[in-house]
Amino acid sequence: MRYLAKPAVEARFTDFASYEAYLLAVLAAVVANGTDPLRRFHYELSSTCSSGVDSTACTAVAAKLGARRAFTISGARGGGSDSGRPVIERLGLEVVEIDRPLRPEGPSFPEAEFIATGMSGAEFPFHALGPHLRHTILLSGFFGGDMWGIEGPV
Repeated sequence: MRYLAKPAVEARFTDFASYEAYLLAVLAAVVANGTDPLRRFHYELSSTCSSGVDSTACTAVAAKLGARRAFTISGARGGGSDSGRPVIERLGLEVVEIDRPLRPEGPSFPEAEFIATGMSGAEFPFHALGPHLRHTILLSGFFGGDMWGIEGPV
């Protein structure tokens, strides 16, 4: 095994095309790493997709990089639909759709691992995807609005 120093990133983007090219190149390197023939386990690229823009963008990127399936949760917080099924199908990916899990009651505490990340546990619904995610590189778009500064400067 050999270790490589993490490269310094001085990325500057003059337009969306240069940003997209950089993003695709970085993620392609992650996918190549996950599928390297020398790995004991190979990791398949996938994405979550809701009706929101962040996960839709991630799913479009995943499709460009060869993903074959994407995950969606049918229900929104507070009711209604949040399914990304139409987008996933339009991109030609297999749809894995699950119902939004309810917060557990009683002595079980499966949301603990989500709260432990320091992200408030809001991503707990991903818990229901667990059986489908073994050996998966998952793009989610979760907190994308915060990262991309949609609500203002970050």
